[in-house]
Amino acid sequence: MNPSDRLLAWLLTYAVHGTGLLGLAWVATRWIKSPATREIIWKVGLVGGLVTSLIQTLGVRPITARYQIAAAPISARHSTPPAPITARPSTAPAPTTPLIASGEATGASTEAQAATNAPSSPTATLTAWIRRFDGSAIGAVAVALWLAGAVALVFSFARRRWHLSRHLGPRRPLVGHPMVAELAALRARFGVRREIVLTVSDRLPSPIAVGLSEICVPTVALRELDERERVGMLAHELAHLIRGDTVWLAVAALLERVFFFQPLNRLARRRIQADAELLCDEWAAGAMGSGLPVAKCLVKVAEWIDAAPRPIPLVGMAEERSELVDRVQRLVEEGPMSAKPRWRTVFAGVAVMVAGTALIAPNVSLVGQRPAPTGGSGVVERTDLDAAEGRESAAPAAASEDTTGAVVAALAAALKDPNAGVRRAAASSLRRLEDRRAVPALIAAVNDDDAEVREAVTEALGEFEDLRAVDALRSRLDDPVAGVRKSALQGLSQFDREHAQAAWFRPWLTDGDAEARATAARALGELADRASVDALVTLLADKSGDVRQAAAAALGEIHDPSSIDALARAVGDANAPVRQQALDALGEFELTVAPAQALAALTDAVPEIRASAAHLIGHIGDRRGVGALRGLLADPDEDVRAAAVEALSEIRDPAAIEALVAGLKSSDPVVRKAAAEALGQKRD
Repeated sequence: MNPSDRLLAWLLTYAVHGTGLLGLAWVATRWIKSPATREIIWKVGLVGGLVTSLIQTLGVRPITARYQIAAAPISARHSTPPAPITARPSTAPAPTTPLIASGEATGASTEAQAATNAPSSPTATLTAWIRRFDGSAIGAVAVALWLAGAVALVFSFARRRWHLSRHLGPRRPLVGHPMVAELAALRARFGVRREIVLTVSDRLPSPIAVGLSEICVPTVALRELDERERVGMLAHELAHLIRGDTVWLAVAALLERVFFFQPLNRLARRRIQADAELLCDEWAAGAMGSGLPVAKCLVKVAEWIDAAPRPIPLVGMAEERSELVDRVQRLVEEGPMSAKPRWRTVFAGVAVMVAGTALIAPNVSLVGQRPAPTGGSGVVERTDLDAAEGRESAAPAAASEDTTGAVVAALAAALKDPNAGVRRAAASSLRRLEDRRAVPALIAAVNDDDAEVREAVTEALGEFEDLRAVDALRSRLDDPVAGVRKSALQGLSQFDREHAQAAWFRPWLTDGDAEARATAARALGELADRASVDALVTLLADKSGDVRQAAAAALGEIHDPSSIDALARAVGDANAPVRQQALDALGEFELTVAPAQALAALTDAVPEIRASAAHLIGHIGDRRGVGALRGLLADPDEDVRAAAVEALSEIRDPAAIEALVAGLKSSDPVVRKAAAEALGQKRD
C-alpha cells in the first residue's frame, strides 16, 4: 500500500472511530451532572479517535471483521486481455477498476462499454475521467483534497488570531493598580509559582486568559469593578491558566479544522469550553467563599460586551450569552461547588472506551493492485505516462480552489435564505473565510430587513477592506440601528490614507456613542486631518476616558502646533492611559521647552507615566528636568531608572553629566552600566 492510500485509510478509520467515541460521549454526558466528569469524557472523545485509529492502522487488528475498500484485479473483470496502451490517437485508454467493496461481484458491465461510445455529457465526462485513474490515483487525489482543505482552514484560523491581536491593540502591563496585589495574593494562596503577567487593553470587551501565563483585562474593569468582583474575575481567569484551558481550546480548534470532515469535533470543542467555564466559576467561587461576587462580575462583563464592537469572536468570561443566565443562576442559587467526580470510576470508564474502540471498532483499508497491460506488445508510451502524471499533479491545486469557491458560492446563496438566522450565520462564515469572492454577495445583502443580518454583513465587509465595499458601508452610516452604524464606521476606519476620506468620520466626533467617537478620532488621526483638530481638542475633555485617549493619539498623529497646549493639559488628566497618550503625543512635536505638566509627570504615581515623561524631557533636552531625573535614578521601577539614564544622556548640560557620574555609584548594576555608556557618549 503506498503512502497516500495508507493515509487515506487512517483518515477513514479515524472518521469511524471518532464518530463512535464522540457519539458515546454525547449520550453519556446527557445524564452526567458533574462538569469535571463531562469534560474528561469529551476530551477523550476528541482525541481518542486519533489514538485508536492510529493503533489499528499500525497493525493491531480489531476483533470484528475488517472492512475493506478494494480495487479488484483487472483479470477478474475481463474475459479477454485489455488492449495495450499506445501513442495512437485512435486507441482508447485501457479501462481501469473503480473502488469497489471487497467480495462484491466484478463481472463486466455492458452499460459501461456503451457509455464509452455515448454522446458527451457531464456524467459521461466525469465517468471517463475517473476511469483514467486507478485506486491509488484516486486515493492520492482524496488525500490532496483533504490536505488542501485542512491547510486552508488552519491558515484561516491563524489569520483570525492575527486579526484578534490587531484589533485588541497593544496590551500594556498593569502596574500600580490594586489588581496586581490581588493577583499576587491569589497565586500565593493556591501555590502558583510561575509568573503570571497582568495586562490591560483599551479595546478588549471581556477579560481573557492568553497563552500560558497572561491575564488581560479591559480598561473598564479597572474602574467599574469593586474589590471582590475584581478578585472573582482574576480567580476565574487564573483557573483557566492553571487548568491549561487555553492550550486545550487551541488544540480543539485546530483538530476541528484539520479534521473538518468530522462535524462532531465542533460539538466536542463547544462542550469542553462550556464545562471549562463552569469549572472556573466553581474555582473562583471557592476562592471567594461565595459565588455572588463572581455572578455580579459575570453580569457586568456581559454589559461591556453588549456595548463594545466585536470585529471577531472572543472567548471571554461572559462571551456565550446563551449560557450566561444558567451560570449566574448556578452560582447564586444552587451553590457554586459541584460534587467531585470519583476519579477511579471515571478513569476506568475512559480506559474501557478507548480500549474497546481499539479492539472492537472496525477499521478501513485500501487494498488492490494497479492494472498492468497484458497481451499485444505490452508497450506503454512514455509520453502518455508523463501526461497522466501531469494531470495528477495539477488536480489537488485545482480541486482546492474549486472547493473554496463552491463553499463561498453556497454561503452567498444562503444570504438570500428566508430565515434571518441562516442569513446571519452565512455572513459570519463568509467573514471568517476571508475570500474576496464573497464581497459582491455581501454588498447585495447590506440592506437586509433584519438588523442583526445587516450588522453581520457590515462587519464582514469591514474585515475585507475591499474598495468595492466602500459605498455599501457608507450607506449604513445612517442605519436606524446603532450596532449597524458602528460596524459600518469600524469597517470604513480600516481603509488606509489613500482610500479613506476624512469627511466620512468628522460627523461622528459628536455622536452620542463613546465607541463611535473614539473610532472616528482614531481614523482621523490616521488620515492626519488638520480640519478636525479643533473638534479633537474638544474631545480631550470628553466624559469617556477611551475617547480622550483616542483624541490625544489622533492629535499626536496630526502634528498641529495649535494642539500642544491642550495636550499639555491632558498630561494632568485623571485617567492614567490618557496621561500616557498625551505624553506620547507631545513627543511627536519638535518642542524646545517641556510643558510644566510634563515636568510634573516625572513624579506621577504610575511608573509607565514617569518613564514616558523622562523620555519626553530627554527628547526635548530641557535642562529644568535634570534634578527630577537624577532622583529617578533611584526609582523603584527598573524601566523608570533606565529611562532616566537615557534622558540624562540626551541633555547637554554639566548638571546632567554630574547626575550620570552619581549614577555610577547606584546599587543597580543596570544603572551603573547605562551611566558609564552615556558618559562615554558625552565625552565623544
